[in-house]
Amino acid sequence: MPFNEGLTTTLSTASSNDSLTMVAANVNLRLLAYTILETTNAAALVVLRHGTTLADPPLAYEAIAASGSKTFAFPPPGLPCPNGICLDRVSGKTEVCTHTTTGS
Repeated sequence: MPFNEGLTTTLSTASSNDSLTMVAANVNLRLLAYTILETTNAAALVVLRHGTTLADPPLAYEAIAASGSKTFAFPPPGLPCPNGICLDRVSGKTEVCTHTTTGS
């Protein structure tokens, strides 16, 4: 099966100081890439977590400069995330896009 078969893109629109489950748990879930965009001309800190709550372990910490963005892609086959992916906006206002797959 191709690396990107079953690709799903999930967008979390601009918000601040909140957390949410971006992608639900799935035994075959793999994170392929993410992009974070700061939307209010002020620095932001975002934590992507492996799971669906703020108590779950971090996958990535990203500090985003004012009006900046960051993109990161994991090498194939992607990062296993069977417990789901939670977005923790520590500060600032951002849009976050994850690219995941449940293909085998």
